[in-house]
Amino acid sequence: MKNTFKIWALSLALIASIFLLSNTTKASDVTLQITGNEGYCVVGSSVPYGATGFSYSAYSIQTGFASASGNTWLCNDSNGKGPWTVDLSSTAVANITTNDAGHTIANSRLHVTNDAATMVAGACTANVGTSQSVAQPLSGTVVLFGKTGNTGDVCVIETNNVKMTIDLNASQALGQYSGTLTITVPTL
Repeated sequence: MKNTFKIWALSLALIASIFLLSNTTKASDVTLQITGNEGYCVVGSSVPYGATGFSYSAYSIQTGFASASGNTWLCNDSNGKGPWTVDLSSTAVANITTNDAGHTIANSRLHVTNDAATMVAGACTANVGTSQSVAQPLSGTVVLFGKTGNTGDVCVIETNNVKMTIDLNASQALGQYSGTLTITVPTL
């Protein structure tokens, strides 16, 4: 009986070790949610040409297009939106003193330039824009900068030295001029 008990104990130990050594797989789920913050853009808010003198010759005047953060325009896409751009367009600039359509400055004579956009934080690809160091007429929409990355990519993209130029005709009529610049920014 002692031997039977020993055989029984050894059999039980063998069965237990087989169960312990068998490769069983159990699946489980891993869940994680990373949330972003509300993004924002900082863009120019005024083009201060001020007063300029009359000239019998055609000439151009240029000024910076400063934002609240100085000479830098940026978008902080901390919410991971898909591709987006910051665009600029303009109406013609009318002489509101004379109200004479012949004195209007066409939007093709307004130009914008800026440095190539760069990604300064995060991980995405910057859209360098179409006006990087080359004056682009505002007769159509000009892309200043943007993001070409995927939804979920978070980053800060910026451009610097945004400048506006107006080409004036020889003997441009005297008066006060006014037009509308439209800056299209993404909802981040």
